[in-house]
Amino acid sequence: MKQVQKIHIPLVSSGGQRASITPQRILLCFLVGLGITCLLTVILVFGILFPFHILAQLTFILLLALPELCIFTALALFLSRPLAIMRYLRAVHAAQQTYHALYTPLTALTNIRQTADLGQIADPHGAVQRDEQVSILHLVENQRGHLLILGVPGAGKTMALRVYQYISSQKTFGLAMSRARIPVYVPMKNYSLFLKQQQLDVLIGENETQSAVNQSLLLSYIMQSDLPGIRQLRPYLATLFAQGRLLLLCDGLNEIDRSYLPQVSGELVELMRGSQNRLVMTCREVDYREQPEFVQLVEDGQAARVVVYPLQPEQVAEFVTRYVEKQDDQWQHSAEQIMTVIDRSRLRYHCTNPMMLFTLMEIIDTIGVERGKQVDTRGRLLRESVRQLLRQEIEKWGSGAPNEYEVVRFLSEVACAARWAQDRNAIQLSVSAAGAANNNHGTRNFDEVRDELKFWLDDHPAQGPFMSENEPLNDPYDDIALLLQFAQAAGLIEISADGVLSFRHELIAEYLVAEYFAASAPRSMSTLTIREELLEDVGRWSEPVAIWAGLLDNPLDLADSFGLLGLNNQAYVLQALTLGLICVGVLWTPPQAENQQRVVLPPSIEEALSVAVRNKAAREELALIFTHCAEEGGQEVYRSLLPLITADGVDELLTLLDRTVVPDLLFTQLQDAVDDMAYEQQVKRIVRVLGRFGAPVVERAAMLSLPAPERSLRLRAAAVNTLGWTNEGAAVEPLLERLRDSDLFIAQRSTNALIRLGPQLILNRALEELEQRNNGPFQARVHQALLTIIDRFLDEQDGAKYQVTLMQYQHIIEHVVPMLTAQYQVEPETQQVAREFLVRQGKSFTLAGGRERRWRRRLMRC
Repeated sequence: MKQVQKIHIPLVSSGGQRASITPQRILLCFLVGLGITCLLTVILVFGILFPFHILAQLTFILLLALPELCIFTALALFLSRPLAIMRYLRAVHAAQQTYHALYTPLTALTNIRQTADLGQIADPHGAVQRDEQVSILHLVENQRGHLLILGVPGAGKTMALRVYQYISSQKTFGLAMSRARIPVYVPMKNYSLFLKQQQLDVLIGENETQSAVNQSLLLSYIMQSDLPGIRQLRPYLATLFAQGRLLLLCDGLNEIDRSYLPQVSGELVELMRGSQNRLVMTCREVDYREQPEFVQLVEDGQAARVVVYPLQPEQVAEFVTRYVEKQDDQWQHSAEQIMTVIDRSRLRYHCTNPMMLFTLMEIIDTIGVERGKQVDTRGRLLRESVRQLLRQEIEKWGSGAPNEYEVVRFLSEVACAARWAQDRNAIQLSVSAAGAANNNHGTRNFDEVRDELKFWLDDHPAQGPFMSENEPLNDPYDDIALLLQFAQAAGLIEISADGVLSFRHELIAEYLVAEYFAASAPRSMSTLTIREELLEDVGRWSEPVAIWAGLLDNPLDLADSFGLLGLNNQAYVLQALTLGLICVGVLWTPPQAENQQRVVLPPSIEEALSVAVRNKAAREELALIFTHCAEEGGQEVYRSLLPLITADGVDELLTLLDRTVVPDLLFTQLQDAVDDMAYEQQVKRIVRVLGRFGAPVVERAAMLSLPAPERSLRLRAAAVNTLGWTNEGAAVEPLLERLRDSDLFIAQRSTNALIRLGPQLILNRALEELEQRNNGPFQARVHQALLTIIDRFLDEQDGAKYQVTLMQYQHIIEHVVPMLTAQYQVEPETQQVAREFLVRQGKSFTLAGGRERRWRRRLMRC
């Protein structure tokens, strides 16, 4: 039976709100106009015209006051909206000032796709794509239409939107008096809670939706929210929305409850297609791909899409330098010292995330460089950051501050309960309690919030990762109201006036979930059984599990627990294997790290992996689970395969994974390990696996093959070998260029790589190159190398493999024979190689076989 999407919204419609607000506005403006009229009339009568004959001129006074009243009432009506906009912008400016103070400019590599302008080269869909080094803030500031910004949590998207709203709010008078769009920051996690609170009954089905109602949902949320300054703007929001005067900064689509995600996506797309308002939306790349409406919107040229890539090493160094330059004289560490910490630990990978990099910079001067090298997992880094925030606040509070452990224990329970309730990093408390949150003295009533939070936790209890838990995780807290007040003062949570309790950042919430999990396993985990619920939705739990493993002294113990769970429950063996390998990836260390960790797979993981990679169907399913977990935040799962790459079947698995992320990871490992002889076998396997990715790796491999001071000869040779394994025509030109390399070793490697590409890809280009007779310093070497390559194609042992056709053979002879003429006399060694080549071809034919006889006759004619 087909189901129809039904939405029941117990809300006052935007039109109804406008109808109730308008008379109040008119009355208020009338009273303002009346007051001004009375004041001016009194001044005019008493002071100027009739200071001694007021009663005699009463009729005249009334006639004078009436037009004044109309004029000033109309003026008050006219100025009410600009004044409200100005008050709103001032409130926004104050609210976002903290974020602006923390902001450090950071450029990242982005891929921008938008409608092609005149003169630009577009793809078949009429769009143009380009890679560009730019900050997210710059992208938002220069957007001319709808903009979709895609990136992982912590990429700096939220900070950019908040800082943009701060900068825009400085133009108070200009925005108020013009028709420019007014920026409204919309946290989508709060919108998700709003939808949940309204108890929407959403059924997946046909597109028979109540469009008029859908279009007002986001506006209804904004009008009823407590966003900064929105109270000033509320009477005019519906009108501004209808006029297309809003710039909606919708932050964090991935924080929408999955039950509402299709509906919200459709609503946002409809808004972008059908209204004059502008929209900037942030989300992860996986959320964009899973909602085809957004993909189609970009394909239709109605929105630009920007993908924010992880930071490159030079961008990390640039940010560190800028951050250090902004500090005062008490700062102790140089940018070079901090970069050494990053480069010689697992932070090399984690600090490609801007938030992780910023977190490190906030704590490094306190903990020092040696300690910094030890907090090189996401779990340890986030734990150290939270501890520093709490200790700074404890110093301010003095003896009245709560215990640090008690605060973390309390917040971790709330975060874990929210996670199990399908809320990533925010929960909705009772509106009535939140309404009473501010007392007459302007301070928050935390007792009311405490009571509502207790009720919420009773309905949504936190659960640990194990089936049986004897640990007293839920012991009573001394003073929850105090804990809430302290956590908010420390900046770990926010409690809005409409009852939304949210965490500082999604990653902070996931760290606290990991802390709750870690506290549940004080003894050996081999005696505990992990909940199957973690495997039923493995993607949602992948990032908390990765952070949890990073908190442990030995993540392999946790990996073994997952492995045993999978072996005992074959229905979830691949999911358990994936979470186990995430733990292995957390333990793995790059070659240049000072504190090396030896990776020895637990027997349960080794057994499950060996079975999975040998079976084609299981391998493909495992690749899908890997990709899903990595996209949901468990990117450590990819790193787990680096120390295992020489194992049978792992290379097959790697080629099924993300064709952007995995090659980048392999190239990074190649650059790190190529000069260390201990990794020689791994390097060889990496080269072959990279080659199997084909076209996506050609450009980077070609770049790494070029001579540069920072590139070793071994790295350049490995890059050349990679090109040879790609089986791509695009690899031919870079390899031909390397035949002219000043280093003979690289030229020889290029020759072998061209042979691996085969005649179907390079023969025509090689024959063209044989005709070139310029007097370059390496031209003779190039001709000789090409003759060697062609000779291999025709070799008796290798010829069957390369399958040279009769027509190709004819072309070869036609190009080689002229090399014996005087035109090539400046290359006597080349002529000698050509002569030997032709002699070998003549000797290689026998009287048997029609094909050989035809080739021989052709050779004699030449």
